[in-house]
Amino acid sequence: MTSLLDGKVRKCRPAARALAAIKKHGRILAADTRAVVRPENAEGDALAKAVNHDFRNHLTVILGNADDLRRIASKFFLEDYLDEINQLRDLGHQALELVDGTATQLRSADGCSAVDEVQGYLNRVRVEGATGLEFPTAPALVTGRILVAEDHEGIREQICGFLREQKHFVEEASNGREALEALNARPFDLVLTDIAMPEVDGFGVIEQLKSDRGLEDLPVIVISGNSDLRGITRCIEMGAEDYLPKPYSPAILKARVDNSLEKKRLRDIAEHQHRRYDELLHAILPNPVVDELIRDGTVRPRRVEGVAVIFADIVSFTRFCNYHETRPEIVVQHLGTMFEAWESMASELKVQKIKTIGDAFMAAAGLLDSPPDAVLSCVRLGLKMIEYTQGLVDDHSRPLGFDLRVGLHWGTVVCGVLGRSQFLFDLWGDTVNIASRLESQGRPGCVNLSPAAWSHVSSRVRGEERAVCQLRGKPDPIEIVQLDPRRVKWIA
Repeated sequence: MTSLLDGKVRKCRPAARALAAIKKHGRILAADTRAVVRPENAEGDALAKAVNHDFRNHLTVILGNADDLRRIASKFFLEDYLDEINQLRDLGHQALELVDGTATQLRSADGCSAVDEVQGYLNRVRVEGATGLEFPTAPALVTGRILVAEDHEGIREQICGFLREQKHFVEEASNGREALEALNARPFDLVLTDIAMPEVDGFGVIEQLKSDRGLEDLPVIVISGNSDLRGITRCIEMGAEDYLPKPYSPAILKARVDNSLEKKRLRDIAEHQHRRYDELLHAILPNPVVDELIRDGTVRPRRVEGVAVIFADIVSFTRFCNYHETRPEIVVQHLGTMFEAWESMASELKVQKIKTIGDAFMAAAGLLDSPPDAVLSCVRLGLKMIEYTQGLVDDHSRPLGFDLRVGLHWGTVVCGVLGRSQFLFDLWGDTVNIASRLESQGRPGCVNLSPAAWSHVSSRVRGEERAVCQLRGKPDPIEIVQLDPRRVKWIA
């Protein structure tokens, strides 16, 4: 049949190339059949391998090129030869039926029950592939980066060529080792892999993917013959997404690829939303609180002893707001710059930011962990915040004139999470109240410490000043310690 068509389509290069590929693989198939299909080989592995893998690969190339010939005939006005081309295609399908029948005879009866479901599915795919949907012209629903691992050059070229027509970026691998090297070097959206390949087979590729945390969710479509039911079943159990029978229908290939890429796209969107949700939670709540909320679905209120609580408030910021009332972006810009800098300083010193209230900043140390020097960390934070705030300048390098009041107390607090639609992690108790009042009634440009807080750092710092202060809500005045960053000296 190929010889009959050869002279008729010789002047059409695409048709001649397709016909030459059919002739080449037909000759190889005939030679292999004469060499392998013998009664004495019925009990050995050579015949089973040839039928299940080699013969099917050659027929896949033959049928694929026969389908190409049908498309070429319509495109290049060769409709007069469609009858011969269809006969050629029918011969390929008859040969495929012989291969399937032989494979059924060779398959052991005890293994059939484990793969009946897969066989039924593949039979349905065979029917679907013959319904006239073999030549999809619509573009892919979702384009992606696809890796095709197939040791048979003819099949690999067919699949890759079709996928490129669908506007996918396609990379080829002739065995499993090359596929794994490509996967480790570049990102992909989908892998199509044959099962029987040299060096590393399809099982090895899937196993490596599923054991790699960065690649375990990458979808895999297994390319396999209808007779390799055990292999298909094993690949699906290992985590393969789908399988493509040989010989494949372009319509089925397109459907499998589109479906896998669409599911990956939806998974990527869900994963991005999950990461965004996680980032927002960590932006609102401390990390240990988020972990507990995710693990238990709630955050247990608790009483914590030995917590250093620090409050900071910008002096005369209300006047600054009133002065720029017609330019609110200036107010928000400067306040945002300060808060971001303070948050960074707190993080470096292992002090947990709790919240901001207007132009005030609240943080604590020793709350969710047990640092040895919670009060000292808060003292260092307060001094750094004061120096930073006093040094701020505008766009013309003129001092903004900001100052900062800081209050610091040490003691016991109660903490927990409030709210449903908007979470808020907060602290309560006398320790919080005293720290807040030390800030509001303390001296600007200083860290104002309670006697309880000073007792924890008095051996580490000098340059303090003292003042007597009557805190609101307290019956007796207390002596507070004031640390000015310009006078502080640290003791090793």
